[in-house]
Order: sequence, then structure tokens, then C-alpha cells
Amino acid sequence: MDGETGGGSADVSAWFVPPADANPKLGNTVTYGNEIVFYIEYRDYYKALADELAKTSSSDHFIYFADWQLGLDTWMDAAGKRATFRTLLENANRQNVQIRSLLYNGSIVHDPVHNQAAAEWINSLQPGAALLDNRYLIAGSHHQKMVIIKNSDGVVGFCGGMDIAENRQRRDDGPNPPISGEPRAWHDVQARIAGPAALFLWRTFNARWIDFQQCWDILGKPSVVTPPFPDKLTGKKAVQVVRTFGNGARHEGLRISPSASQGYSFAPAGEMTIYKLICSAIRNTKETIYLEDQYLVESEKIGTNDSIAEVLADTISKSSFKLMVILVPGAGSLQGELCQVWRRRTKFWQLLGPKAIDKVKIYAYRDLPESPYLVHSKTWIFDDSFAIVSSANSNRRGYSHDSEVGVGVADLTQGQTPLPKDLRVRLWLKHLNTKGPTRSAADVDDFAASAALWDTPDIAVEPLDLAHPSNQWPDHLIEKILPNKIDLTLEMLPMSLFLSNAPSLTINLNNWDREWNYIIDPDGS
Repeated sequence: MDGETGGGSADVSAWFVPPADANPKLGNTVTYGNEIVFYIEYRDYYKALADELAKTSSSDHFIYFADWQLGLDTWMDAAGKRATFRTLLENANRQNVQIRSLLYNGSIVHDPVHNQAAAEWINSLQPGAALLDNRYLIAGSHHQKMVIIKNSDGVVGFCGGMDIAENRQRRDDGPNPPISGEPRAWHDVQARIAGPAALFLWRTFNARWIDFQQCWDILGKPSVVTPPFPDKLTGKKAVQVVRTFGNGARHEGLRISPSASQGYSFAPAGEMTIYKLICSAIRNTKETIYLEDQYLVESEKIGTNDSIAEVLADTISKSSFKLMVILVPGAGSLQGELCQVWRRRTKFWQLLGPKAIDKVKIYAYRDLPESPYLVHSKTWIFDDSFAIVSSANSNRRGYSHDSEVGVGVADLTQGQTPLPKDLRVRLWLKHLNTKGPTRSAADVDDFAASAALWDTPDIAVEPLDLAHPSNQWPDHLIEKILPNKIDLTLEMLPMSLFLSNAPSLTINLNNWDREWNYIIDPDGS
């Protein structure tokens, strides 16, 4: 059942983005009857993905996926044996399954992502096809991690923060074993969706595929299968698919050919429904919020829209609000990329308002080698009743500039633990049980009562004191590990052709608001 309300005994519509704020072309309809599974370990996601790939067996079936970084030789546990993603695609290809991939085409010389070889291999398959998609705003990327599969069971989709990349997991018995002094794995969350919401993931993939082909006058060469697809309405979850796309009507970068339009055909003025969904959920929250985020630097307005920190401040100030717990990676793992983590996180904290000192707790894993994970998750849980899992970090580019995709999930099941709360409990047990005594689900069942466990000294996380940033590693000390200045070189074209009011190629790492606004965390609204 589609619609903004209905489909269950509880009215959950207040959590979601209303129709007036939806993308009028792609839509963000709240759908009901979905089955949702959340994965908090890469190997569990990869096994589930392998199981779905193994069920593709005919030319009526398809495998569509969009990735920021693709590792074809990523190992997956498939039907009791281990196989690479490449092998699973080869098996599907022998059954004439249609394989299509949208891969981020990085253009910066020092970009760590290189998907060209993977795209060439997929294009060598028959009937396989991959597009290296460079249609994004200047200094941006395609950051979506999304898979849609039609197999013998119907259509199923996956989205969240997990790429298909072997370096995300380190197995004692695998080809990528643990390395002393480095995290054992990335920590992340991915959602599996069976039901009508999967169609909106397909719409996202299809729209990007068609838009890119239109730019090069190759529409339908090769094609993508279109609906109708059979719906499964056996679940009890209300789901809204949300996205980020940059506003090509105001910013440069999307006109990559004479045939390319200034904006996306499916989002001419961009799309910010991930941001809007988070804002809607924050405003609807009564008591508690849990957030895991890789960056936590979203402290600037997005166009005329308030920053997430400003939206949070209103909810935190409510007398009914009890506590917000945040998990982030330590600044040391991000300084080489952002170079001013404490400055931006401190501003985030200051915007939360005076109530934050009593109502907001921020934690990070301790320094290596004690840290078992690199936190890469982008997950929000509100009142243990509503969850948002996406590829968008808490920064301006994630909410307005790059391409991102995610889902908001409410549980209409009666008489059992709501799925968002189950996810929160599982996540807390994962983080709190990395060392020291083992906690049980009962120990973390009550959010506010069990939050004190995060402050115990026998766990691998520690509190961050953003209220007194002088107690933390200040950004100016990066000069001890990085040069005071760096040179950025773009492939083929000088930066002056890319950026209006462009900063110089030589960047001062200690004071670079312009570079932050244009390159590191641009506003694409």
C-alpha cells in the first residue's frame, strides 16, 4: 500500500518528509508492507548480497548497483563457500542476467578511488554494462552505495554506507588479514529492503542511468529493465527512500557534453530529502537521539536552510528531551582529509546551545592500536522508534552537494521490540562489548538509563570534550604531521576553470575558509 499514512495501526507520518518537500519527478512516497533487515557488519551484508545474487538465473533477472568505490575481488560467503563479487557476477552473466553499474568517476589526481578497471571488466561481460559517471557538481562525487536485484524471489534492494570493497573488512582467514596497529574493519550500517520501497531505489538508479546516457546521445544503449515489478507486501515497515543531488541550476559541473543539461533531468534544482528527513525526525523527537557519523562537521547553513546543529538545538532545549549520544571517529583519522576537524566540531557543539552540556554526549574510539573499528556509519535513531540509514555524512556536501541515497524506517509491528530500537541495541552492544565485561541486550534496553555505560573506563570508546576544545588536540597542531601548505592539482584542467572565486592552488591549511566552502565541504543547494 502506497501513501503518506495508513497501512498500519500507528500513524507514523510525522517522521517522514511531507509531499510538499518531495522530489516531484522521482518521488519520495512513504510505502508500507516492507521487510527491512539492518546489517552492522560488512561480512553479514556481503553474505546477504551473495545470497541474492545466487538467486539470479535468467534473462528476466537483473543486477543493478551504484558504488563510490568498487572492489570486484571483494570476498563474500556465498551458499557455504567463499567467492568474490567478480565470480558471482560471472555466474550471473552465464545465466544471461542483465548487469548494470554506475560507478563514481573520480577526476582529482590524488583521489583514492579508481573504478576504471572495474568498469572495463563489467563492460566486457555480455550482457554487462558500466558507466563511469562524472556528472556531479564541481569538487563533488557520486557517493551512493546501492544495489537493486531482481531474482527468483522478486525485487530486493540494499542501501546505506557500505561499499563493495575488500579493504572494509579484515578476516583472520581471508585474503585481507588484520594488520597490527590498524582497525580490524570499518564500522557501518546497510539496509536490505524487500517490498514497494525497493522500487524507489530502482527509480534512483534508472534516473541516473538515463540522465547520463542522454548527455552522450546513447539513450537505451544499453538499456535498463523497467517496471512493473512484483511487490511483496508481507512486511510491517513503513519506508521512505530519500536522496541528495546537487543543484545544477546554480552550480557548475553537470554540463559534461554539449547535450548535457545544466541540472539533472530528474532533479533540475537538486534534491535534499535526506536533509529534510533528518530535520523532520529531529523536530518530531521527544526524548532521545542516537547518531553514528564519520564526520560530524555540519555546522554551516545550507543555502537558507538551518544547519543540522541549529535544528538539533531546538529539540535539545525541550523539557521532555533527555539525551543524545553521538559516536564519531577520532579527529586523528580525519585530519589528513579535513585538516580542521576540531574547529568544525567545536562550532557544531556551540550551535547546539546551552542545554547540550547536560544532554549531549559525544564519543570516539580510542587511539590505535586499541581501536577495533574505523567509524564510517551514517545512522540516526530517534526515540528508539525511527531510523535513518544512508550514505550521507553529517556535512554540507552530504546533504546538498554529492549524490547520496538512504531510507527512513518506522516499524508498525505490534507487541515486539521496534526495529529501530533493535538496531540501536545491537549497535550499542557492538561498541560497548569491544573490551571489558560483556553486556547483554537487557543492559542497554533503556536508552537514558544505560547511557552511563559509555562512560565506563573498560570499553574501547572515550568521551570527547567539545565544550572545552582546549582539552582536545587543536587543529593548529596538524603542522607537526602535515606541511603548512599543500598544492592541489586537478587532472587535465586547472582549478581556475572549475571554480568561480577560486582559491589559489597553494592552500594554507591553518586558515582556509574559502577552501572549506569550495572544496572540502561545499554547499550544493
